[in-house]
Amino acid sequence: MGWCYEALKDSSDSNELAEAVNPLIEEAYKATLEDYPDCYIADYAAYQLAELNAETGDTAEAVIYYRKFLELARPDDRKIDAVKAKLTELEGQD
Repeated sequence: MGWCYEALKDSSDSNELAEAVNPLIEEAYKATLEDYPDCYIADYAAYQLAELNAETGDTAEAVIYYRKFLELARPDDRKIDAVKAKLTELEGQD
């Protein structure tokens, strides 16, 4: 469901729609992590939650989900280095 909400958000230029859809995206990805923590897209869900929280300015939540992504990511995931850099940046803001 998170992917569907993201597609809806990405297909519109409306900030109002983005604000309305963001909580639905968050809810869908949190449900994935809670209900299916070992599924093949759990790392993606954690990454998307981190990005969403970073976008909305919730640094503390972004850090939590970036760390979760690093726990779940496959060793060859191309986003690992970028996530580590983002973590360093966000943790330096505190």
